Amino acid sequence: MASSGVAAFGTTVSPSAGEITSISGPGISTGEIDITNHSSSDDFREFVAGLMDGGEFSIEGNLTADIVTGIYADLISRTSKSYTITFPNSLTWTFTGFPKSFETSAPVDGKLGFSATIRVSGKPTLAST
Repeated sequence: MASSGVAAFGTTVSPSAGEITSISGPGISTGEIDITNHSSSDDFREFVAGLMDGGEFSIEGNLTADIVTGIYADLISRTSKSYTITFPNSLTWTFTGFPKSFETSAPVDGKLGFSATIRVSGKPTLAST
């Protein structure tokens, strides 16, 4: 059977975050609530699912002027926005988030770059377009 995998090249982020070279996240996780009691069976802890967390979304890229008026400005002003990540296979993540961190890098033998982390607020949606 042939694989359905596709190359990640061409993935986009909206609003535009400049020249992105790497995208990671978001990742959903579920909290856990310990409901163990003195009558729990077989001396094992018992759990139920707690609140869900949309996690974070991290990007890296080339440091360009549009980064200053985009993610950096949103971080300084504490602005939340609606984000969409569109993959080449027509899947999309949509979520609301705010910049949590921003960092620049300037290695002596490398490119001028940046990295940023966006904190997801609320429920992210993974869908096929």
